[in-house]
Amino acid sequence: MPYVRTWSEELLTEWYTLRNYLVKTNVPVRVSVTKKGGRYEIDLIAINYERKEADVVEVKVGVPKLMDLISSLSTKINIFKESDIAKQLESQGIRMKYKLIFLYAPSTRSRRIIADEIKGRTNITIEVLELSELLPSIIADIKRWRRESREMLKSKRGSMIPESLYLLKLLEYIISIRRKARENIIKSF
Repeated sequence: MPYVRTWSEELLTEWYTLRNYLVKTNVPVRVSVTKKGGRYEIDLIAINYERKEADVVEVKVGVPKLMDLISSLSTKINIFKESDIAKQLESQGIRMKYKLIFLYAPSTRSRRIIADEIKGRTNITIEVLELSELLPSIIADIKRWRRESREMLKSKRGSMIPESLYLLKLLEYIISIRRKARENIIKSF
């Protein structure tokens, strides 16, 4: 499996994995000669065969020029729609949802422009989110995983997040010490 390029891609990869998705990162959808290096790829595709759904996710750490982003993302989506991967998923009855996730999202107006322009250029609806908007769901899934693992193992202690999901483990640790840290900070004053 290719390595993700940013910690935000890694966090999302781990989150989808925790939720029983099959995740593939840096998925090449076409290799050809272009001005930008010859390769188009999707940051991650997360497939849940039980639910018959797949999330096609692009992650942006910075906020590039709006029209450049729209142009490159529209090109990627149009290429992906014609790829063997997309055709195979469709033939299996898997619904694809497209998501653009920013570490720091642009304004609400810019998000609307991105979504509208992508829809106009690709006939695809894309959800534009900021990573912080997903954190409550990520935290809820960590807590759910721990609760269900404890019930299954009849244990009242210990973390059950797999060690290989190291960013989720870190987040789990931060959640668990949050109260203690707050108490220690208050005591120190």
